[in-house]
Amino acid sequence: MELRRRSGEPVDLRQRVSYHRFMALLRGLFWLVLFVFFTFCFVVLFEYGTHDFVSGFQTEFERVKTFAKEAGKPAAKPKK
Repeated sequence: MELRRRSGEPVDLRQRVSYHRFMALLRGLFWLVLFVFFTFCFVVLFEYGTHDFVSGFQTEFERVKTFAKEAGKPAAKPKK
């Protein structure tokens, strides 16, 4: 079976698909965010199990938020 366009030309699925840079960046960011989210869910599921997933998710999310806030602050200069 051969796929055809409306104009009757065959569609060559072996051709390389080219994306605009912005769309390629958006697609890459989407997959990265999706990967981080599901990795986070897996870690929570592994540590807390299915019986305590929701409260474990909230606990770990607060822990990640606190870590991100602390990491964003400038380091304190040591006193001499």
